[in-house]
Amino acid sequence: MKKSLGLIEVIGTVTATIAIDAMSKHAFVEVTKFDQAGSGLLTIMIEGDLASVQAALEVGADQASMHGQVVAVKVIPKPDQQLYGKLIPNKEGESS
Repeated sequence: MKKSLGLIEVIGTVTATIAIDAMSKHAFVEVTKFDQAGSGLLTIMIEGDLASVQAALEVGADQASMHGQVVAVKVIPKPDQQLYGKLIPNKEGESS
């Protein structure tokens, strides 16, 4: 089964940490990537089944907005295979 991809973009490391903590505790998701774009902008990518990713992003955005600024939230239900290895890191032992 193909996993869904969730992205949340926030400003600040503390805000990102709060979002990751809330998402990890609330739903069965895995943080796959954490990017800093400059000017305090941070993007967190999570993977899991669609319902878990949606629930995690909702809770993460809610908690993060209490402590900082949430810029964007997006769910990609079935990411295209071409994203793997470019945007989404490949897991060890998985073939593209």
